[in-house]
Amino acid sequence: MTGNLPTFTVTGKRIEPEFNLYSSDGDKDKKYTYILGNKIDVKFYSYYGIQDNGDSKGEVTVMADGNRVAQYNDEYSKEAEPLEIPFDKINEITIIVSGNAKLWDVGITEMKHWWE
Repeated sequence: MTGNLPTFTVTGKRIEPEFNLYSSDGDKDKKYTYILGNKIDVKFYSYYGIQDNGDSKGEVTVMADGNRVAQYNDEYSKEAEPLEIPFDKINEITIIVSGNAKLWDVGITEMKHWWE
């Protein structure tokens, strides 16, 4: 979701996503896949949290080229947490969101050196 982003609360803190919002579809997991084209020196970043109202269960899984590289759930933290995952090389990234988990302001940056 990138337009008319809803606000929500995580541990009593009002969250207002600026760029995008990833969430599940009710009780069904939602999967988002992006082909990056064999990028090198890439950093994935976002915020993660479990929305206050509703079920306090949820999970976000980040996969790179078919391998799970990160998994965050209600046991990890219910607070709004910033996430950063660096990659030496990556072709495809998949984000799977379930339950009441939210992932917002997701982005990918390619690190460039001044001489490039």
